Amino acid sequence: MVEVAGVAGEARRIRVGLVGAGNWAFHGHLRVLDLLPDYEVVAVYARRREAAEKAAQRYGIQHIAESIADLVALPDVDVVIVLTTAPQHEEAVSAAIAAGKHVYCEWPLTISTQRAEKIERLVRDAGIRHVVGLQRRLAPHNRYVRELLAQGYVGRVRSVRMHVSMNFRRCSLTRCGGRCLQRTSPPSSQSMPVISSTCSSIQSVGREARRP
Repeated sequence: MVEVAGVAGEARRIRVGLVGAGNWAFHGHLRVLDLLPDYEVVAVYARRREAAEKAAQRYGIQHIAESIADLVALPDVDVVIVLTTAPQHEEAVSAAIAAGKHVYCEWPLTISTQRAEKIERLVRDAGIRHVVGLQRRLAPHNRYVRELLAQGYVGRVRSVRMHVSMNFRRCSLTRCGGRCLQRTSPPSSQSMPVISSTCSSIQSVGREARRP
């Protein structure tokens, strides 16, 4: 277990409140948090209540919040993880800051530079620990490429051409009596870089939250 900032002498897991329970949350963050022994998801909020209920049932989450305000007000929540779409980020991040919660937000932080700068000022004034989830730079394959470049493996880099192709949802489609399509998503080996890099990204806000 770990020491959580603000809890003198008490060792316990970092308690997470999740805002957003869409495909990306299920594909990456919920699975990652379930793997990390120092974290516990204690609350979830989603605009679609059925999505929040699904997450709560699958991962044993105690609280299903009725609103973002209700979630950030929970004393059980140490860190708020924001997984909504970019236009919704500002609302949830601002609410977390106002409640004095540390916050991890998926990228992009907001839909404009001005709004992002406003949030930056808020977190600095509040002394909030904050991370934007640019987890790809922490992915094992990206770190390996960085090491090769640092070693001069390819010589002086004059230009870069990149192609990224990843099957996030390797789906199989089964016809149901001609009336509907049932979609299933078996686990894919290509999920592992996402899980590994998201682990590193989430742990970074945990390390910040443990600092005095």
